[in-house]
Amino acid sequence: MCQLTFLRGDPDVVRALLFNVSVINASGNTDGFGYYSFNTKKVFKTKESGKTFPYTNKFTELINRDIPANKNGKASILSHVRATSFWKGKDQKVCDANSHPFQIKDLILAHNGTLYPKDDKDELKNRIDSYWFLKKLSDVVGKDTLLTDKHIKLAMDDFAGKFALLIVDLKQPNNLWIVRGRTADLHYSRFVNDDGEEVLFMINTDSSTFSNTIAPDFLRIIIGKNISREKGVVKEFQKESIYRYNIQSGKLYKMKTEIKEETHVVNSTYTRTVSRHNSYVGWVPENDVDGNEIYLNWTNLFGTVLRKCSDGLLTYSEICILYTLYIGKSIFTPVKIDMENFDKLLVHLNREIHKGRKKVWLEITDILLANNLDVIDIYKLYPKSLDFPWMLNSKKDLTHVKRRVIKDIAELTENKASEKEIEAIQ
Repeated sequence: MCQLTFLRGDPDVVRALLFNVSVINASGNTDGFGYYSFNTKKVFKTKESGKTFPYTNKFTELINRDIPANKNGKASILSHVRATSFWKGKDQKVCDANSHPFQIKDLILAHNGTLYPKDDKDELKNRIDSYWFLKKLSDVVGKDTLLTDKHIKLAMDDFAGKFALLIVDLKQPNNLWIVRGRTADLHYSRFVNDDGEEVLFMINTDSSTFSNTIAPDFLRIIIGKNISREKGVVKEFQKESIYRYNIQSGKLYKMKTEIKEETHVVNSTYTRTVSRHNSYVGWVPENDVDGNEIYLNWTNLFGTVLRKCSDGLLTYSEICILYTLYIGKSIFTPVKIDMENFDKLLVHLNREIHKGRKKVWLEITDILLANNLDVIDIYKLYPKSLDFPWMLNSKKDLTHVKRRVIKDIAELTENKASEKEIEAIQ
């Protein structure tokens, strides 16, 4: 399933969480990642370009450019991680042009769900469902008119299916339009500091993201203050409703217009129930891709590395930790030689994976000792730094992993880790 996210708040927090919420999830959702920056008014998308490994310092430069460094200001980002829900047969392909957000003229859209047109017009064939809707919405709005909730409802009248939408009209760039049907999930929450000031407003399709990925401990480390969700609540957008969020004021408004989700469509091509999360074949023609999109080959890098151990016993977090320990740097700053060396390590570990988890961790700790790596020091938390171990959901996970590494190293060297040493990492 795709992940739809909006972040507004402290630039340090937004910058870090753009990695944590979106990029890390791209490791499993390898069909595309993209975002729209409200600061630069530009769309960024990933692109697969053969076997070339990316240099993510360029990606970091883009993030720094698109999210202001001024901590007194607010940064706003709309992001989307894509996992196609249709079978990728020979007539159904995923291409970089399919990555969200889409842009047609002044309208920008990111979508989670599946839409089916009620009218199977020839010009709509072989186009991805999200693009179909945006094209229809653009036609409804027209050239000089500002987008309204009524336009969104009118455009949706021609479609059936599941939808959660985030829409921006560049003619009114301070507004984010939020649309939820009946079956798609869409949640939001506000994070505040001890003074009651809003540090982050977040929208996400997955409610667990607020308590797991966006752990209060993580936010506290990022900005050095205690962070909590406002009243401890993750709220759900009302079903079949349209909202408008003002980027400047941070205020959320529910519109009076209701938007119905139809779950059955009949036309000359097919008759089917479409309430389930299934997609219709299609892709955006190359000549419809906006010219100012910036591409970066990133998505398949991380996903490929993780899939090498997907049939084994190592988790995502453990593979990320292994990379940091073995290579000595974050997986977000790889160069080709590092990835090639790491790939060889994974091949070696896979040969041992059937012997069980303990054997695999002995192999890992063997590498640590051979390279004289200090496991404890490597996990120091650096405030206001992207080097914080983003792959861990909470402080509890970090402690758990470090306990196991210390224990394995102790067993390997016939030394027992002292209770004091273990307590120091809690």
